Amino acid sequence: MTIYDKAKYHEDSCAEAGLPYRQAMNHSGLFVAWLVHHGLLADEVSKDMVRAVRARKKPASTILEWYDGCLADDMLNEEGRAFTARYFDFDRGEYLKDFERVLARGAESTFHVAESWHNYDLIAPTIEARYRRFKGEDVPLPPPPEAKPETVGPTWWSRLSHRLFGRTDDE
Repeated sequence: MTIYDKAKYHEDSCAEAGLPYRQAMNHSGLFVAWLVHHGLLADEVSKDMVRAVRARKKPASTILEWYDGCLADDMLNEEGRAFTARYFDFDRGEYLKDFERVLARGAESTFHVAESWHNYDLIAPTIEARYRRFKGEDVPLPPPPEAKPETVGPTWWSRLSHRLFGRTDDE
């Protein structure tokens, strides 16, 4: 099994910033939301969760939570795996660069970007352009949107629990 991302990889960064653990899934969650809306998840992923995300009733990180905070190849169909392997790869892919360009501009860190439907609407056109390029189309990347991305800050419980216990558990 290939794991593309895991919330535990980012746990310390979130804790040091006083952010809740859930923020470790913000960038993956927004990407998974796009995958849901484009039918690129495996058939085995809960249809109820997919419907809730598609209807914007739940964030896509609820799907990641079901998979222990992981974005892994067994969650994706064949085309989803191929696109994710190329675009989401932390070393060679473009997703994190796009995430920073579109959503993290002005944020304290990438983990301060909210996993919100507003932010999904800001990043989705860029992911769509990358996907169309992956499919062989010659399309330009959209410029960063004029709308300001939503961010989050540390909560009092996050700061206190990090100080007392060395991590944040609030969600």
